[in-house]
Amino acid sequence: MRAQVVLLEGDRILLARHVCPEREYWILPGGAVEEGETPEAAAIREVLEETGLRIRIERLLFVDGPRSIAGVTFKEPRHTYIGQIVGGEHTAIQDVNGARGDKGYLAGTEWMAFDEPCFDEATRYTLQMVREAIRG
Repeated sequence: MRAQVVLLEGDRILLARHVCPEREYWILPGGAVEEGETPEAAAIREVLEETGLRIRIERLLFVDGPRSIAGVTFKEPRHTYIGQIVGGEHTAIQDVNGARGDKGYLAGTEWMAFDEPCFDEATRYTLQMVREAIRG
């Protein structure tokens, strides 16, 4: 199971850039839920690890997956929350897991517009789901 967080700053959203041998892509900050951990706790922990930001969860936006989109397979359910920054400092943390192996690595996080031309179809799909969930 994956837990991820939508963080907004004006009309921009915080996204994490991942680099794999076959491609680069942008996703919401977040990661795997560890044994004994709630998805909400995992989301808070992962955002701190990947960005240096402390957050609080406002609410669950949606749960989706598993599914395939444009050749990208989401193998586990994704719990997507909207959060609010409560402290910390946004840092350029890279390669959180310390491994640049077959699964790829985190190459950093950036505040980005929802319609960046560099987004692949899977990222655009996720961002569309986020927009719809925020609108209610």
